[in-house]
Amino acid sequence: MVNSISSFVKDNPEILIPVSVVGVVSPYIPSILGNIAGIISIPIRIWNIIPTLLGFRRRKRPWGTVFDSVTKQPLDPVYVMLKDSFGKEISTSITDLDGRYGFQVPAGQYSIFANKANYTFPSVKLVGKTEDELYHDLYFGETLSVEKDGEVIQKIFQWTHKISIGMNLKNQITKS
Repeated sequence: MVNSISSFVKDNPEILIPVSVVGVVSPYIPSILGNIAGIISIPIRIWNIIPTLLGFRRRKRPWGTVFDSVTKQPLDPVYVMLKDSFGKEISTSITDLDGRYGFQVPAGQYSIFANKANYTFPSVKLVGKTEDELYHDLYFGETLSVEKDGEVIQKIFQWTHKISIGMNLKNQITKS
């Protein structure tokens, strides 16, 4: 049987040409398409970089974030309270799936408190820091000053899992 196939191939060499062409060309098609997509995306990337090169920055997000200071993952649900300088509760919020919360308040002095089972605030891991790799403007329980009416408080809380939590001015939580 093998001899008959071998002799058939020797007698009909034109059979090998399509097989070899298909075998050689087909592995390169995904590579060629990937290169074309990469080339097309270059002008789009340059267009998106121009505002940054001109000094424009992204708008600040109008919310704070609560996250675990070890895993850097947002925490939900976290009960967040806003109190005035006299300790009176002004507003409350529960974080969404992305750990976000926000308070729109009149001018004044405020403190933010947060509560989540098995977590401690502020994070022991981030004490003395104002930012970490992912989050900036960390909050450690200090008094916040709101200068204009209607301003949104957007601090990050870092938490440490009690097995300990920490908070960030955009509300971050950490495990320790």
